Amino acid sequence: MEIKGQIVEIIYRNDSNSYTVAELEQDNGDFITVVGYLPFIEEGDTLKLFGKMVTHQDYGEQFKIDTFEKLMPEDSQALEKYLASRSN
Repeated sequence: MEIKGQIVEIIYRNDSNSYTVAELEQDNGDFITVVGYLPFIEEGDTLKLFGKMVTHQDYGEQFKIDTFEKLMPEDSQALEKYLASRSN
């Protein structure tokens, strides 16, 4: 399965191995929790994620990442959000 969107919040990150729990806003406006190894990813990054939906017994439905691609912003609004996320 493939999903695409922008990281809006990093909920948790293990600095030693880059395991990350994050909130992703998909292109259709839906939000989804994504989990997996995401080195060098920050809030505001646009990603194409490959993986599968899983149900965690405590946290519910999540997208478990097998692999990902970091994408460049595609329009001026996405570029503005990307640059604004870097100024914090």
